Amino acid sequence: MRIAAILMILAGCKAAMPAGRAVATTDGAIALGNLDAQIAGQERLLERERGSVMDAAALVELLQARAQYTGRIADYDRAAEAAEEAVRVAPHQADALLVRAGSRAALHRFPEALADANAALKLGADEVKVAGLRSSVFQAQGRLAEALALRRQAVRVHATTQSVGALAAAEAAIGDRAAAERDFDEAVRLYRDTSPFPLAWIDFQRGLLREKAGDLQGAHASYSAALLRLPQYAQAAAHLAALEAMEGSRARAVELLRPLASLDDPEYAGQLAALLPDSQGSALRESARARFEALLARHPQAFADHAARFFLARDPRRALELAVKNLEVRRTWEAFDLALTAASAAGVDGCEIASQALALPNPPRRIQFLAGRCRIAAAGP
Repeated sequence: MRIAAILMILAGCKAAMPAGRAVATTDGAIALGNLDAQIAGQERLLERERGSVMDAAALVELLQARAQYTGRIADYDRAAEAAEEAVRVAPHQADALLVRAGSRAALHRFPEALADANAALKLGADEVKVAGLRSSVFQAQGRLAEALALRRQAVRVHATTQSVGALAAAEAAIGDRAAAERDFDEAVRLYRDTSPFPLAWIDFQRGLLREKAGDLQGAHASYSAALLRLPQYAQAAAHLAALEAMEGSRARAVELLRPLASLDDPEYAGQLAALLPDSQGSALRESARARFEALLARHPQAFADHAARFFLARDPRRALELAVKNLEVRRTWEAFDLALTAASAAGVDGCEIASQALALPNPPRRIQFLAGRCRIAAAGP
């Protein structure tokens, strides 16, 4: 959520408030233009002041923000490069280690990120910053009780749009929809800026919450709201496209995905290829496959789950291999769902995966269903 805080400074001219929207925010194109300008400025500053950890930290956060919203993998790579350089220049400076911790967490290198955070704390790092990073990592790993405790503590210390929004996302992760909806509302109520990024993020997170709960109409509205604020929000467009395709609006889904297919993240090209006839989608699909393999060679932890979903329909054994790799770093319900689904598609005994999932507290009904199906298959006729 530190990214959301930095983005608040990027607001320019206030956009006219769309009908039915409670908070007016900057036009998305202007906000992204401001973000691009900030990144270019930080690159110039860092070029002049190569040993400046503060400039490196600002650049890393801005690059990660642009990557998060626009789907630019190259920004994550550049952020990792700048973070490593900061530690090389100042290996015993707490802020340098925190910068690298954030970069490693973004690429799902969670043990290394936590190691950097712990080392930074010993060197006098801000405890609030360390707690924020730990909570993000814990949530991504599936350590939800620990993440939730840290998020609640952050809100008790200082209730802001960022801290309350992060708490709501953690509540959504544990399946407490009522609490999450309430706290997303509170996060919006606390908002006092004009940048569209934090509110678009909240809309997107609401969409994930509602989609997970089976409220597809509510999810559709939330993803649409995120795109209304920020039309370039790649993940929101992709999730909305998936809902449109599910509801039979394939042409609308293709329309949403076409502008994303040229991004260096192959997930969107793969999603588009699946909606096109083989005569149109085969070349796009092969391009996405090659790009996924290249990304997996560089960042296996970060792209194992996305690649597994891509391979699921055409190479389920490869999908299972990647889904199991994803489980090594993320013990979330989504990760178990993906691994069990891949095992079933590959015709492989997934009972060990099912047993691990059911050993965790309060498994969702879908996990229970997938695990039960595995047991029936294992029992045989």
